[in-house]
Amino acid sequence: MYSERFDEAVALAVRDFRHEVRKDTQIPYITHLFAVAGMVGEHGGDEDQMIAAILHDWLEDIKGADAAHLEGRFGARVRALVEGLSDSVTHPKPPWKDRKLAYIAKLSQKPHELKLISAADKIHNCTSIRRDYAVHREALWTRFAGGRDGTLWYYRAVANALADGWDHPLSSRLQHEVRGLWHDAATVTVELCKTGVQRHAPDIADRLLDVGARAETVECFDKCDLCERFLLARIDGIFTKFRMGQELVDAVEILRAE
Repeated sequence: MYSERFDEAVALAVRDFRHEVRKDTQIPYITHLFAVAGMVGEHGGDEDQMIAAILHDWLEDIKGADAAHLEGRFGARVRALVEGLSDSVTHPKPPWKDRKLAYIAKLSQKPHELKLISAADKIHNCTSIRRDYAVHREALWTRFAGGRDGTLWYYRAVANALADGWDHPLSSRLQHEVRGLWHDAATVTVELCKTGVQRHAPDIADRLLDVGARAETVECFDKCDLCERFLLARIDGIFTKFRMGQELVDAVEILRAE
C-alpha cells in the first residue's frame, strides 16, 4: 500500500499540470502521468518509483520546478529518479537533438528501477502516437520537434538503450510498439515472394523498416523458377528481381528520395 507521500505527489502533479494537454490534442496531460504510474505499479514499482513516475516530467516541463524542493518533499531517491528521467532541467530547453543524444548516451547504464519508469513512459507515448497516426497520418509529425525521421530514430534508440542489460517484459513490449510504429509510418509497401525471402534474405523485413518500407510476403508470384536465383519483389505494382537483399534496400531508398 502507498502512504500519504504518494497522495502529495499526485496533488503536486495535478496542480502543476492542470492546464496542460498532450501535443496538439485536448487530452489532459495528467492522463499520461497516471498511465505511466499505473504501468509502473502493475510491474512491481515501489512507492518511490510510483512517485517518480507521476512526476517524471515535472523538472523537465514545469518552469520553476526545483530538484532540491523535490528532494525535500519526497527524498533523495525520488529526486535521483526524476533527474535521471529528464532530458533537460533548464528553461529554455537546449536544442532537441542535443538533448536526446545526451539522454540516450546515459540511458543504457541507468539502474533497472529507473528503466522501468522510462519504459512505461515511452510505451504510453508510442501507443498514443500510433493511435493518432492512424487518424492524422503524415500531418501528425508536425507535432514533434524531430519530425517523422527524428521521432522514429529516437524511439528506436531509447528502446535499444533500455534493452541493454535489462531483460524485462516492459522492455520487450516497448520493442514491439516501436517496431509497430516504424511499420505504421512506412511510406513504401514491398510485396515479397515468401520462398525467395526464405532463400535469399530472411532478415529483409527489418532492413526494409530501416529505410521506411513495410514488407508483406505473398505465397508466390507464379515465377518460382526464378526463386533459386533472385529475391522477387513488387514495389508500387512493379515486379522486379534482385540478386540480393541489399539491392532491394537500395532501390527502396532511391524510390523514397524521389
